Order: sequence, then structure tokens, then C-alpha cells
Amino acid sequence: VQGPAAERPDVPLMETLGWRVGEAYSDTDGVARFEHLPDGTYTVVAGGMNLLGVGAKGWGTVRVPDVRVAAGEVGFQVQVELPSAGRIEGVVTDPEGNAVVGASVWAADRTGTWLSVLSEVASDSAGRFTLENHEEGVWTVAIRERNWARSLTDGLNVRPGETTTHAVTLQRGVAVRVQTPDIDPWAELQVQATGPSGKVPTTLDLSSINDMFARTATAGTWDLGRFEPGSYSLWVVQRGEVLMEETVDLSLSRDPHVLTFQAP
Repeated sequence: VQGPAAERPDVPLMETLGWRVGEAYSDTDGVARFEHLPDGTYTVVAGGMNLLGVGAKGWGTVRVPDVRVAAGEVGFQVQVELPSAGRIEGVVTDPEGNAVVGASVWAADRTGTWLSVLSEVASDSAGRFTLENHEEGVWTVAIRERNWARSLTDGLNVRPGETTTHAVTLQRGVAVRVQTPDIDPWAELQVQATGPSGKVPTTLDLSSINDMFARTATAGTWDLGRFEPGSYSLWVVQRGEVLMEETVDLSLSRDPHVLTFQAP
């Protein structure tokens, strides 16, 4: 990792599905190491900070996808150069102007790739949040809190050394759940959703620590989060095969909206 080694850039390692499976920090020579990796395909992400705020500020994030690790073979070497970065600061409120505390925040780059599927930033007691270490370009920010509909904003321009501001007002939404009484909902199943503005990330696409606790407590049910009222298409997919396709009209008068999926 080329950059100020003393600032210890964070170097997460992720599996193909996007989950963080390892983390290392560059030493005084800018070198970070991962050892004892099982067979698989990984993405190396250099730059940024972890959940505890450890890492280097002011440097963008570089992703190196499709790094293949095979047993018995020599390991891989990746060399990256971190670009200078800016940041996004924002505040999250409800329709009455009250601060929304604990809203999860995600960011996607110009290619639509989320930096992490697990939220590592949340709004504080004043509803404020900060996204550090974003390289120059156009970014998308997603915000979700369990009592409100998700917010998705694209077209946020970030420049090195500058701060981009982003104020978000969350709206009321309808909780959408998919029940799977006769099949393990995590058996390679996926739910895809599109709405009036295009594809909508669900709690299966972007997760938070609270989502993980909810999944444990509600076995056999997907809680996809809250959606603004409107018409949506939902697909249940397993290994690329569409098992269920449903069009739903969401209304605040019917909350939650529950769908039942029966395995074919």
C-alpha cells in the first residue's frame, strides 16, 4: 500500500459475497499481510477505517476484486496506490425535523459497488454522520433506520480535501416481510426488489448489526426493511433461478405487508 505508512491504512479482506472476513494494517514499509486463507475468491480493499475508527483519514479506497486463493499454491501479492480523498457529512431527520439516531449509512462508488454490505457508520445523537476516505467522483448514499423508509441518494460529488454535505429527511414507510415456512430462508436464497426509482436495496443487500440480531430472532422470515408507498416487483431467486415473482402495491394502510413463499 503506497501512502503514509505511519497512518496505518486499513486493509479489509472480503469474500465474493461482500462480507469482511479479515483485516490487516500496513506496516512502516506499507505492507499488509493475510495468512491461512481458505480456498476461495476474495476482494482486497485498501484504505478507509474499520468499525472502531482505526485507520488512516484522507486517503481513498482501492478495491482489487477476483483474487483467487487455492490450497497448496503460492500466495498473492497486490500493490495499490491510494488516492487523496474527501468526505461526506450529513444529518438525518424525520418529517418533523427531529434528529434520527442510529440510522445506518452506506456508500457506493460510481460503478454502483457498495464499499461494504455491512454498515460501518451510523448517525449520532444529533442525527449527524461522517463518511471518510472517499476518492474523487460521484457517490451514492443509502440510509436506513428501522422505523422509517430507506433513503437512496445518488449524484453526490466528492473532491479531494473537501467536504460534501448531505441532509436527509426520512419518510414513513411500509415494512415488507417474506415468510418461508417450509424452507431455510438462508439456503442460498436471494430477494431482489425494484420500485418506482429502479432497484431497491433490501436488508439482504445492505445489512447492519441490528439486522443480524433480527434475523436470529425471526427464523423463517425475511424482514426486507421499510419501503416508501408505491408499486414494487419482488423476486425470490436461488442460484440464478427465479422461484417467485410478485408485484405488490404498498400502502401505509397495510403495514406490514407480508408475502408467503412456498418452495417449489
